[in-house]
Formats: sequence, structure tokens, C-alpha cells
Amino acid sequence: MRFYARPSPRLARQVTGDLALLVWALLWWVLSSRLEEILRSLAAPSRETTDTLLSVRSSVTSAAASLGGLPYLGDHARAPFDAIANDLTGVAGATADHVITIERTAVGVGWGTFLIPVAIVLLPWLLTKVRYARATARLAAVARTPGGLTLVAHRAFATLPLNELAAIPHVASRLQSGDPEVISLLAARHARRLGMSRLDS
Repeated sequence: MRFYARPSPRLARQVTGDLALLVWALLWWVLSSRLEEILRSLAAPSRETTDTLLSVRSSVTSAAASLGGLPYLGDHARAPFDAIANDLTGVAGATADHVITIERTAVGVGWGTFLIPVAIVLLPWLLTKVRYARATARLAAVARTPGGLTLVAHRAFATLPLNELAAIPHVASRLQSGDPEVISLLAARHARRLGMSRLDS
């Protein structure tokens, strides 16, 4: 199977299509990365809040530990501070969960922004490649069968532009009579239209 034509205008179109697809994918990669970065930045305030809460909790926990060392009154003195520390832990956990949610959303939106538009273009591009490969393989297989070259020549006679056919002297009658020269010429031209240098490739 061949996915590219020989050096020809068809090959130029194929390569141009490949480059256009590459540019399209790079464009959406840049845009999706930028969008993900913007969404991640929304988590910055929550991240800072989490750090502040954890720092305050650490200070409160240290104060509770110091008060707990007081004789007789230690347990009673530290109880309010322990409660505050526990509350701060819960709030900090909730804020941290919020940060995780934002970051996961940013990743999902970023990948979706990249994959969806690229897939919309990539699938037709792949189908075009496969169709071309199958068409050239099918033509080469037909040409190798007994009488296949004549069949390809008749196909060329039906599809080639009239000005090309008119340039071949007595093309219709010679094809009908089975002229090997005309059959080979028409088959070769049909192969070139598909971007094949020869029918056995």
C-alpha cells in the first residue's frame, strides 16, 4: 500500500494537506495549553487560602501544646485551641479539595479543547489516506490480472479529459481493436492520474 503519490501535483496537494493538519494541531495545542493555564490560575486564591489556614492551624496547635503544659488547668486551657485547630483542618481540607477540582477541570477542558477540533480534521484526513491507498492497490491488482491492463485502459478512456484522448490518433478504434500500444498508453496515463509511476507499484 502506498499513501503518497509520485512527485506530481497530487503529491504536492497531499503534502500541503499534511502540513495544514500539523499547523492546525499545533494551533489548538497552543490554545488549549493557554486555556488550561488560565483555568489553573483560578485555583491560586484557594491554594493561598489553604496555605494560610494550615499555617494558622500550626500556630494554634503550638499554642494548644504550650497551654497543655500548665499544671492543673492545661487540659481545660487547650481545649478551645484544639477545637479551633480541628475546624481549621476541616476548612483547609475543603479548600484543598476545591483546588483539586479546579485543576482536574482545567486538565479536562484543556485536552477536550485540543482533541475535539483536531479529531474533526484528523478523521477525514485518515479516510482520504486510506481511500487513496486502497484505490492504488486495487488498480495495481487489477492491472496484474489477465486482461486487467485492457480493463484499466477502458477505465482511462472513460475518465480522461477529452483533450488528452483527442491527442491520441484514432484512440477509440485502436482501443476497440486491442492495440497494445494504446492500451499501455491509456493505462499508464490512468496510473499517473492517481499519482502512480507504474501499475505494479
